[in-house]
This record gives sequence, structure tokens and C-alpha cells, in this order.
Amino acid sequence: MISCLKIFGERNSGTTFVQRLLAQNLPVRILPGGVPRVIYRGLPFEFVRDMWFRWTDRRNLGWKHAFPDVENIRKFSLRKPLAVVCVCKNPYAYLLSLFRRPYHLGFSEGNFFSFLNTPCSIVRRERAPGVFQNPVELWNSKNRAFLDLSLSNLPAMLLRYEDVLANPEAAVEKISRGFQLKRQGQFRGVYLSAKGDKGRKFDDFQLYYLKEKWRDELMQREVEFINRFLDADLCRDLGYDVLNPGDFGKRYFADGG
Repeated sequence: MISCLKIFGERNSGTTFVQRLLAQNLPVRILPGGVPRVIYRGLPFEFVRDMWFRWTDRRNLGWKHAFPDVENIRKFSLRKPLAVVCVCKNPYAYLLSLFRRPYHLGFSEGNFFSFLNTPCSIVRRERAPGVFQNPVELWNSKNRAFLDLSLSNLPAMLLRYEDVLANPEAAVEKISRGFQLKRQGQFRGVYLSAKGDKGRKFDDFQLYYLKEKWRDELMQREVEFINRFLDADLCRDLGYDVLNPGDFGKRYFADGG
């Protein structure tokens, strides 16, 4: 029977929400995806985090936002019964979320269009092949890796964040049946912001993502730029639509853009 569960997903893709949801409803140990704050308090932040996962990677399979190490997962699954859950998110909604919270990427100020044009300075624990030209390419590469893992012969499954929001209990049941895990009593949901956003509740996230309210924040040239780099085949495989730039208005900036 599965005893350990590891969650992977790109930043701002719902990994914390999914982790809490599964931890409350399934009898498994969730392998750590972050660093205990007591470890890096008062120390060089990113360096300590990178070193922590370098030292503990064999035990916890690395940072939850990293590219999955397939060989490490294979070796771990030979030692302990393991399940891996990867989480993906609509690319346009993801990019807007990342703009608001550009964790570890070195972007500090500017508008959304300038953010889209900014190279992503990844961290060592990400296990990335190098700097990405822009955050769209980061989404492509990371989510292709998650999809490939879920289609391999390893004990891995992919969840779309939007599907989990639409029916959290069904998502738990999918993982439960897929990995033959017995659920822990009555279903328990996660109803407050997983990141502690004051005033935001589960219904707010359902409205924003399921009704696609994030579309109101996009402009034509931003969608055009995203589409120029977006992997359309990957979007199709994950069940996401490539948006039509003509459906969005124009915004004019001081630079005449």
C-alpha cells in the first residue's frame, strides 16, 4: 500500500491547496516540498534553500516546484511505496498569478507586458536546464515534464487545478482510486486561502478560475505575446484553449505600446 506521496507543480499552480486537501483526506505521509523556516531564518535565503534540497533530495524527492528527477523517483519507489501527484494550471491564469507573486525569478516591478518579456532567473534547486527566455517558456517546459511523468510507467498522476476547484472531493477520489488508497472518513475540504490571503475564501477562487474572471486582466498584445511562445500542443494535451487575441481589448502605455 502507498505510504508516501509527493506533490510537484509550478509556482502559483495550487500545490499548497492540493497538498492540504490530500493530507486531510488520505492516509499517506506527504513528502516535504519546502524548507522549514527555522533552517534559513537569518541566513542567505536562496543559498540555504538550495543546499537543503541538495542534502535531502534522496529522502524527499526535492523542491515541489522543481523539474521532477525521474531516476530519483524510480529509485525511491523501489525502496518505499510511492505516489506522485503533479498539478498544472491554465497558462494565462498562471502567468497572471506569477506576475503578482514572481517567486525566485528576480522580477520586482513593472507592468504585466514587461514581466512577460523578462528572462526567468531560475534557482539551483529547480533542476532546470538553464535560464528561460520568458515565463511562458518556463510554463511550457515545466508542465511538459509533469505530463510526461504522469504518462510514464512510474506511479504518477496529473491533476488540473481547475478540476480540483470544480470538485475537490472528486479529485480526492481520483487519487484514492488511482493509487488504491482508502479515504480517511468523511470528506474534509479546504475553504480558506492556502497562502493566507486575508478575506479570500474557496468561493472566490472558484469564481476567479472557473468563471475565468482572470480574462478581465488581459489585453490583446499580452495574449499575442503569450501565444507566440505558448506550446499549443501541450495546451491541447492538458485540455486548455489557446485564446484568440481579438477577443481582448487594447491598453495604451506611456511608451506608445
